[in-house]
Amino acid sequence: VVSSADSIPPVLNSFSIVPSSVDVSNGPKTIMINVGATDDVNVAEVRITLRNPSGNIWQTKIFYPDTANASVSWALEIPQTAADGNYRTTFVVITDSNGNAKTYYTNDLINLGFDPFFDVVVDSDGDGVRDSIDAFPLDGTESIDTDGDGIGNNADPDDDNDGILDIS
Repeated sequence: VVSSADSIPPVLNSFSIVPSSVDVSNGPKTIMINVGATDDVNVAEVRITLRNPSGNIWQTKIFYPDTANASVSWALEIPQTAADGNYRTTFVVITDSNGNAKTYYTNDLINLGFDPFFDVVVDSDGDGVRDSIDAFPLDGTESIDTDGDGIGNNADPDDDNDGILDIS
């Protein structure tokens, strides 16, 4: 009897992030990252790595499903202190019990029809404008400073700084 060594890596069958957006302005929220993979032998490891809006590695989670049809879910709590913006799945690595691995990068996930992104919204002052684009994230009465003088447009008598007072 002749046997051949397994050289086929596991296959990613499903990937999702639910919900795709969370507002942590009033406290932490949880997202679920779900991965499904199959292998002709055994899915031994699933590794998920995420990047924050600054592009830095933010979180990594490793699962050891030890089954041919793996389904893993990561309940990830997004803290209230998380940065406002778009987070992305940098990669998902799936390894079988023989060491065969397949890495699915952000673009691979997209090309397979999966959405590797989730959005974290922070609006510290509750004015409806995200902190990342709010010139005054701690002042609920202001969000824009057109002339960049440090005075919000609502309070600035000359918000375009042209030397002529604005008309009410």
